[in-house]
Amino acid sequence: LNKNSLLPRVINDKENRKRNSFRPNVISYDNEVTLRKDDLNHLANIYDAIKESSILVFTLGLTEHWIDKETSLCLPQVPGCGLGDFDSHNFEFRNSGLFEVVDEIIESIELLKTINNNLSVILTLSPVPLVATYTKVSAVEANIYSKSLLRQAISLVLKKDISKLYYFPSFEIMTNPHFLNLNFKNN
Repeated sequence: LNKNSLLPRVINDKENRKRNSFRPNVISYDNEVTLRKDDLNHLANIYDAIKESSILVFTLGLTEHWIDKETSLCLPQVPGCGLGDFDSHNFEFRNSGLFEVVDEIIESIELLKTINNNLSVILTLSPVPLVATYTKVSAVEANIYSKSLLRQAISLVLKKDISKLYYFPSFEIMTNPHFLNLNFKNN
């Protein structure tokens, strides 16, 4: 764990308390020093968890994402959605293409294997649909694009010679037309 690694942007909430933009819905702090100590502790805990694990389930969700222009880090949610402010000077929207996703999955697995070479990785695709999009198409179209691309990327990654890599069909199980009424609520 490199303590000099670039950490995510600090967001101020309505009470001017500090939050990590990677974990915006987690505990807030009075000052940035305390927040950053918690960030480093959290990263050390993640590192230890990966190092000690035998299996990691890696769930892919969407191709749409936001990049912090200052740090080049990908954010877990739309900037300003629920916390902080959206500023187009600070954030950039991206919608990944197929080979970008393939490369990112492989890079992520390789990084995980540098921490724990014995780690088994199970890839899954989240069945949770996209309900809003920043693209110029409907959320329905954007969802189908995203899920289809991610499923194809998973198939391409599985063809690579990566040891202890598996797929669990959670997406297919949940979106199976024969059981759709049983798997999702009406909303």
